[in-house]
Order: sequence, then C-alpha cells, then structure tokens
Amino acid sequence: PTVSFAAPNDGATFTEGDDLNVTVTASDTEGSVVDVELYYDDNLVGTDDEDPYTWMILNLTEGTHTLRAKATDDEGAETETSMSITVEEENTG
Repeated sequence: PTVSFAAPNDGATFTEGDDLNVTVTASDTEGSVVDVELYYDDNLVGTDDEDPYTWMILNLTEGTHTLRAKATDDEGAETETSMSITVEEENTG
C-alpha cells in the first residue's frame, strides 16, 4: 500500500493547547487497505478502517513531535510514513 499525510503539512507549527486534526490518505493498487494506524510520538492514537482516515489529537504539548501513519493491506503488507510538527509555548502576553 501507499500512505501519506494530507494534513497537517510536514514541519507545521502549532500553539501549546491546540487541538490537531490529522488526515491520512492510503491506497493499494493490488488490493485494498484494511486499516491505517496513527502514532503520535510512538504512542498509538488510533486505528481507522474507513477512508477518509482521520483523527483528532487534543491539547498539544510544547516541543517537536513525530506523527507516523502505518497502512496495512488485505495481504498483510505494511507501509509507513512519518513527519514532524512543532508546538510552541502559548504566549500568555
């Protein structure tokens, strides 16, 4: 299968406390995608088995974080991709 992030963009910057909508696209030319898993800093956020593959990560914390998506097809083949985001400290002024 193939898998890629539709949103957010790699290297995107957010503010501490923000919520993040993540959308992943996945396809398989020789069969079908069974599911897509999303990881946030190596912690499983969830598994989605229906296109569009979407998740919400609540209350982001400051720092650089890695998003990783893993797609599995109907033959058990897996493909993954990753990207990073930056969460900046909330400016309380």
